[in-house]
Amino acid sequence: MKAFKHIRRSVAISSLIFVPALEAVSRADTIVVTPSNPDGWALTTVDDTYTVNPAAGTAAFVNGPGTPPLGTGSVNLATAPGGGDGSAMVGTAALDGLPLSAITSLSYSTYVTQNNGQQFPYIALSFASTGSGPADDNVIFEPPYQNPTSGNPSLPDQGATTLTTWQGWNAVVGGWWDGNSVAGTPGSGVVSFATVLADYPNAVIADFAAPYNAFLGLEFQVGEASPSDNFNGNVDDVTIGINGADTTYDFEVPEPASAGLLLVGGATALMRRRRRVV
Repeated sequence: MKAFKHIRRSVAISSLIFVPALEAVSRADTIVVTPSNPDGWALTTVDDTYTVNPAAGTAAFVNGPGTPPLGTGSVNLATAPGGGDGSAMVGTAALDGLPLSAITSLSYSTYVTQNNGQQFPYIALSFASTGSGPADDNVIFEPPYQNPTSGNPSLPDQGATTLTTWQGWNAVVGGWWDGNSVAGTPGSGVVSFATVLADYPNAVIADFAAPYNAFLGLEFQVGEASPSDNFNGNVDDVTIGINGADTTYDFEVPEPASAGLLLVGGATALMRRRRRVV
């Protein structure tokens, strides 16, 4: 099996928003995540070499767009023009060390204004397949593959993706593909999360070792496609269930607009690569 390298973030604090501990993922409630209280969520952008680069795009707490599913805000993720091979993301390392099987629910909502005709903000979940050491693989959940036309018809139909509309996605009941092509492949080859767990019974959520050390164990992201692709999407209403206890994260900007827009990168601007093989 090829060693798939998905990145863990380890950079200067000026490049991102980071608080070490994610609050109470075992407690069933809703946590409001803001620029002043990121609660362990980190925003960052990387270029095509997987190096943190503020010019590679934008990751920001914003108001809107439209009417988000929770509150009035969300996280905006966008690649820079001509930088679709980079990535913008919001993620957390707080799940690191948990068995992959501890995840009992995982869902989120998206709003997309620009993509390459296919990609929506997707989940990248990294793990050590043997249960120890750094991550050696990850699995990807992509909204476009959650219907019988473009995905696996044996899985629940979550509907077609739609631009400029808030849509909810249930990743635990949906289809996944594997960075090492063991548990699922993109498109009609996506498999259930139960199949992922059966293929990797000892997997533990983990981060990758350097030099791919900019990503976290759980990421919501856009990009890693062709340089000419442009991506601009939003994420909100993230629910993570650990051993049956759910916590929902509501991304908000409670501060005045002039002070509350916290950006990583400077550009506002989603086919697929997302395989960092060594």
